[in-house]
Amino acid sequence: MHTTHRNITFEILNDLFSASTNLNDFNNNISNNLLRLLQTQGFTQEFSTLIPFLQEFYASKGLNATIKLKKNIIEIKTIITNPNNNAYIDFLSLWIKSQFNNKEITPEIFQAIINHSKQHFSFHDEKLLKSIIRNAIKKSFNLKNRDSLFFKNFKIYVRKFDYDFAQINKELRNIKKLNSSQLLAISDKDNISMLLKNSNPKIILQDCTNNILQNIKTFPVVINAKFYNKLLHNVTRDFRIQIGKILDNQISSFNQTCFAEDFVRENITIILLPLAKKIIYYFFSHPDLWTNFLQTYQKKLLTDSSQNLQNILADYFAAQEKIDIKNNNIQNITRQIKENEKNIFELQQKSLKKDTELQNLNKDYENNKANLKTTTITSTEQENINSNLSRLLNEQKTALFALEKLTESIEMLKKDNNMLQQEIKSYQAKIQELQANMFSKTEKFNIICNNFVNYLAEYKNEIQ
Repeated sequence: MHTTHRNITFEILNDLFSASTNLNDFNNNISNNLLRLLQTQGFTQEFSTLIPFLQEFYASKGLNATIKLKKNIIEIKTIITNPNNNAYIDFLSLWIKSQFNNKEITPEIFQAIINHSKQHFSFHDEKLLKSIIRNAIKKSFNLKNRDSLFFKNFKIYVRKFDYDFAQINKELRNIKKLNSSQLLAISDKDNISMLLKNSNPKIILQDCTNNILQNIKTFPVVINAKFYNKLLHNVTRDFRIQIGKILDNQISSFNQTCFAEDFVRENITIILLPLAKKIIYYFFSHPDLWTNFLQTYQKKLLTDSSQNLQNILADYFAAQEKIDIKNNNIQNITRQIKENEKNIFELQQKSLKKDTELQNLNKDYENNKANLKTTTITSTEQENINSNLSRLLNEQKTALFALEKLTESIEMLKKDNNMLQQEIKSYQAKIQELQANMFSKTEKFNIICNNFVNYLAEYKNEIQ
């Protein structure tokens, strides 16, 4: 009998839960309907026998429930026992799916979820509210357990766990304990090189290096093994990911990773040269750090003690800054040209439609004129035709005027683009002139960078 009553109670509770939109709604449904529904099922036990069933059900929803009966009304108070899996999360997830089903999460959607949660959940614990929102979002947008979801001032950051990324990291760590050149057969290496022949892997490695360096905001005064190894690992990993998109399933994942490790080792200068330039510029542009950097690396950067490193770098960076400004101007102008071209295309489409409209109006006008020459028309019909001719003439004038305006706008944009193209040519000529004038400065700067690359390469050999 106990089992039967429990099953009946749980069946009703599940129905009430499914019919509710939030926890308050569910509690009210229980308070107002549970006893009546149980009576229709022949439940005749004391209310006290019902309390354990209710508490068990609430516990399955991550809640601890205090339950009392007052004047045939069930009073329920709950506290959350499982912040990662509870009724609040279930109801919020149902609401999210009803509003944003099959959509990717966006800042606007996230803000709507925040607003809904704050409106319907009266939590004083902000950490608990974030936990409920985080788990509801994971549940609603099919994020996996290993996917990361971060809050900062109620702004959201989602980072999906990349299993290929993790696999490559694992393979790289294992390979470092061995020797990738010995793990990869010469025939396999030649086969991979052939498959990558048209993709220029050196350019790919260069792009990966630049992308990694862009995200490095600070550098240690003394380059240490931890920094160096992390940089090489990250570049190698990104290079492996990029060649993996080309090689796909033609080559095993492990062999691809061995090739990447080996290729980076053989072409280490591709990484070290932009690294050396960025490190030098970073410390030169931070006067508070420059002295310490100079004391550490002066002799390694400049073998000729009669030259002044500070002056060489100041001359080079000042000249390079002028070139960078002009290159930025070219980029801005290029963006404007593309925007103009987009507008020209849109105006041309409108112009074609307007031209078609004008041709149709001309055709209608001529047809109506021809009808006037018919001898069998009545005076009323003649009046209607004249009215149509007057209307069509006005519409022709309006369409023609609009077409002329569109043509003027197109011509103005084309003229603007021609002027912008001339500006680009002018900047390019100035850049060439500046580059020619700074040839000796560039030569001295490159010597300094190459000296630093040689030091970094020696240091790499020491720590491996």
